[in-house]
Amino acid sequence: MSIGTMIKGLFSKKSPSEGSADKPSFRDMRMHARVRPNIRSVMYAQIITPSASIHAEIIDISYGGIALSVDPSKAHDVISAVKASIFVENQKCDVTMKYLHRRGNVCGFSFSHESADALIFLREPIEMMKRGASLVKVPHASEQQDSPNVNSMFWRGEGPTDIKLIRTSGSGELSEMHLITREGRNYYCMSYKHGTITQSETRQDSSSKLHKQNDNMHAIRDLDPITMKKSLLILNGIEDQELLELIAAFRHALLNHLGIGPKLIKAAK
Repeated sequence: MSIGTMIKGLFSKKSPSEGSADKPSFRDMRMHARVRPNIRSVMYAQIITPSASIHAEIIDISYGGIALSVDPSKAHDVISAVKASIFVENQKCDVTMKYLHRRGNVCGFSFSHESADALIFLREPIEMMKRGASLVKVPHASEQQDSPNVNSMFWRGEGPTDIKLIRTSGSGELSEMHLITREGRNYYCMSYKHGTITQSETRQDSSSKLHKQNDNMHAIRDLDPITMKKSLLILNGIEDQELLELIAAFRHALLNHLGIGPKLIKAAK
């Protein structure tokens, strides 16, 4: 099945979380939807206290605040913290925050947005990760036979965003993984096959429609780092445990290609 055919078939239907075009999804209706990073090296924080800078794992984050896991021996020290640096894919933003509570070694903070810098910085990672968090398995489309020896599994989410996994029946192993999502008027597809990452996309002119027959999906010779980073953020937001385990090799390949590490992977909870 070609990527162009996948786009026509998958995106001609509404994603489960989208509902009608006029009705926002549940996540959109929340004031501050939280996302939970599943790749520690992609997104983490440094809490700045009067005496030291403390590394912290991000448990969840929203536009309004953040929950951080810190070394139990240092958890008490962060009560006085009002500053932190948030790192996303080797870029960072300094934020001002207010301590709210502590449960064990997890401390909660609200952001004090004295300027728009933090909001601007967080917008892309949060919105991309929301796409990953919204992915749900499509039962009627999963495990369908593409050929006698090949079957597919599908996950669909906001964006719209789709992940298609192709399994060879004989070995039971995944042979292909495709992440497809939309940016503006165009779709892009990041694929992983036989240990190699490839990229393709559609290009829409002003007179074309998203689902017209000649949607012009074509391969990109040189991988675009920006698109790869957005794809990694989508994967970083996945909460479906089955999908998270299945795309582990895809995540490792993106991390290696982008040079983001060490690759400390944790399971979604």
